[in-house]
Amino acid sequence: MPTKELGEQAEAGAGSTDTALTLGEILQQERLRRGLSEKEIADRLHITKHYVRALEANSFEKLPGAVFAKGYIKNYALLLNLDASELIRLYEEFSRTQSAVSESQLGCNTRRKLDRNKFWLVVSVLVFVGGFTLLWLYHNFVTKNEVDGAGTRPSPPGLTQVTTSTAAAEPGRASTPPQVPRSSPVVSVGPESKPISDANVIAVLAAIAVGNPQNTAPSTPIESVTIAAGNREIDALVVAVASSLENSRLIEIGSAGEDLLRITFSGESWIEVNDGESRQIYRDLREAGDVLEITGNAPFNILLGDAVFIRMSLNGSEIDVSTKIRIDNSARLIVGL
Repeated sequence: MPTKELGEQAEAGAGSTDTALTLGEILQQERLRRGLSEKEIADRLHITKHYVRALEANSFEKLPGAVFAKGYIKNYALLLNLDASELIRLYEEFSRTQSAVSESQLGCNTRRKLDRNKFWLVVSVLVFVGGFTLLWLYHNFVTKNEVDGAGTRPSPPGLTQVTTSTAAAEPGRASTPPQVPRSSPVVSVGPESKPISDANVIAVLAAIAVGNPQNTAPSTPIESVTIAAGNREIDALVVAVASSLENSRLIEIGSAGEDLLRITFSGESWIEVNDGESRQIYRDLREAGDVLEITGNAPFNILLGDAVFIRMSLNGSEIDVSTKIRIDNSARLIVGL
């Protein structure tokens, strides 16, 4: 009887190792006893060798789902003349144990992620406030002192003499303001010119806050060459800051292969991605606004904790995730087959 045979194997394993054999060990030992290879089992069950290895290694999370896993176990047991119901019972016990461990790990990872996000949020706020303060102090004190110093400089003696002699030579035109020669520099583009107004600074900070660095023109009219030059410098700074903030939300994972998997998050969700060789590529908790780009070889085996917040594409082609969503909003799918 298959049940008796399974019991004898379990007793033999217990006598040699003093521990109960797992589901995967029972399957592997019986396969080896019969002299069958992984490829032969895979061909008879019409599955891949990776799935056979996953069954024998108790790595059931690498299988498409619980329904498929039970079907594979049942067919494998019948092929080896083992008790399928007993092996399915072992699988269910193992799954309950692994679910409890996974939930505990997920809770710990979530708490660590939230604590790390709080730290970077505080650091970002402090950096922003510090930068704003330094910018405000520079434009209200340093530039103002330079302008005041330029206002107290004496006029060039040559210009004074020309003005006096012209007024004396033409008494009828004494009331007319002296004409400055065309070659005399009358516009300064150095630090002595009028500083950038507070309105410019406020406009720049508002543009950073809304993420639109192009609309940073001051509300007051341009009064000097210095203001225009200052605005160009601030525009460049705003573009750099905005680009840095945008790129910080893109996570790029590179591995051997040319297929590009792009996943966009509109809400918080756990994600796990394995490649076609059942190797884990990525596993973490992502937030709204994050974009994950993975380069590798398709197919990709993907587990989503909250699939309703996910948009996905492979090599530019959109993938409909909604048809794979389970009752608990999770989803497991294989793309690129």
